[in-house]
Amino acid sequence: CVSIEDEEEDDDEEMPNWARRMSPPPTNTVPSDAIIKVIEVPSNTNRLNGMIRTTTVSIKNEERTWEKYYAKIMPRVVVRGVVVGDTSTSMFTPPLILPDGGMSMPEYPHSQEDIPYRVSPRLGHLAPRGGASNACDASKPYSDSVTLCIYHKESTTIDMTLLDDTDTVVEWWLVAGTEEEKWYYKLKY
Repeated sequence: CVSIEDEEEDDDEEMPNWARRMSPPPTNTVPSDAIIKVIEVPSNTNRLNGMIRTTTVSIKNEERTWEKYYAKIMPRVVVRGVVVGDTSTSMFTPPLILPDGGMSMPEYPHSQEDIPYRVSPRLGHLAPRGGASNACDASKPYSDSVTLCIYHKESTTIDMTLLDDTDTVVEWWLVAGTEEEKWYYKLKY
């Protein structure tokens, strides 16, 4: 895994529209070719040995062309079993249930500091299917896959329930993809 200090790489680069639109999969209609998995990410809240505990997943390019990939952690708010709002940005503001049963959109920004998980690397290039040779160093061919490292930030708690309403939960997702293919990982702790 990449060190924590390296987590802020290339954030200034403008993300293409297809990458900005990446979001967790719909709950009721999942594309037949979608890759959806549940992964467990260990908590780093009470580390005893000083080591950051992580989980890794690999994504692989099946296309015959070089593909740029992006990976991001995103929330999905579920109220009484129904997904609420547009989570296509990581700055989603979830609704709260009012005492009369109505919904309110509070000031609840999801800045990068509010997100309890991190993924690294967050972007890169995948070689065509099968990999590609490296003209500069034949002993280091280019890979058609990448291993993403996911970890829980030790300074944040993982609170899946908003306020005291047990019917409203925040699900956290790792969404990774190229323009042609997407991978979805529901994060469990």
